[in-house]
Amino acid sequence: MATFNIGQFRRTQVDNYTAPVTYKIGKKLQETDIIDFYDPELELDESSPISSLQSYYLAFSVTQLPDSQQKFTIKLEHSEMTQEDVQSVRTYIVPQGEGETYFELIFNPNAIYDRVVFELRRDALDFTMYNEDKTNGRFMKINIERFDSVTNIIDSYLKSKYSIKNGLKKVGIQGPPGLLFVLNGEEMHVGRTGIYELYYDDITIKTIGFVLKESLVTQDGLDYFTMDFKYY
Repeated sequence: MATFNIGQFRRTQVDNYTAPVTYKIGKKLQETDIIDFYDPELELDESSPISSLQSYYLAFSVTQLPDSQQKFTIKLEHSEMTQEDVQSVRTYIVPQGEGETYFELIFNPNAIYDRVVFELRRDALDFTMYNEDKTNGRFMKINIERFDSVTNIIDSYLKSKYSIKNGLKKVGIQGPPGLLFVLNGEEMHVGRTGIYELYYDDITIKTIGFVLKESLVTQDGLDYFTMDFKYY
């Protein structure tokens, strides 16, 4: 039977949990047999694409339309790849209305990409709409609030402090309900109890990272948490 060591990690032990991704907003041409459309995309610098080595946090809002809902899929692409080399991340629906709809997610690329495309599913309305800029169909209005890479604190901090060789075997996190984190590439949230625990004999935790947000109840204005863990 393996002998485990015990450790504790507090949020203030690390200064930065995420790092901003550099990008510019562009338009992606979507060609069809009848009409061509454009979708918004985030164009990354060629020297710093997103890759499978990290997890990423994306928070954004979409302007609602008064006459239709908007169903779209976030896709990862590379400017030098074929259409087959595309990763579909998640599909969302923006309800019909006159406000804004907010989304946030953590995702893990399965390869190297330099484009994040917000691909709108087209319907009959798009084939009858002609815009002032001489384009056709709807074009989603997207406001990017945050686009960050998420730091794996096991590699960046815990391994050197605790001499961890094979990852963590158990974690217990205490933090505000809704605290967002990534564990072994999966997006996770602390529940309403303010406690999250994970322990399975056949699971070794290799990556864990946190997305901090503003808080009204902490002295420095950011989410606070503690994490107890076992390792060997």
